[in-house]
Amino acid sequence: MNPEQNNQESALIAALERKPEIAMPADFQLRLRAVLANEPPRRSATRVSFARATAYVAAACMAVALIVLTMLYPEAIKVPESMTFILEVLIVAQLMAVGFWLGTRNEG
Repeated sequence: MNPEQNNQESALIAALERKPEIAMPADFQLRLRAVLANEPPRRSATRVSFARATAYVAAACMAVALIVLTMLYPEAIKVPESMTFILEVLIVAQLMAVGFWLGTRNEG
């Protein structure tokens, strides 16, 4: 082994083993506060309620199902004993319940 190469390796090892000196300027805290004071406050991301989103999707699906059933079976309105009419009434009742729940529940 070359003595020059040995010196380079020992210098490299010594440099790697030496802890770096971390120095912070004396006015660092003041400068940081000044920068942060000038920034506008950040708005937090709006939180989406999974229950509310699910209720909206359910209400939309029920409304579409009601419209489709009414378009496919308009005679069901004239004959209230039919199963289609009963299904439509159930869908309307569910839609009203979901609408009531969405209207009275406040997001907190």
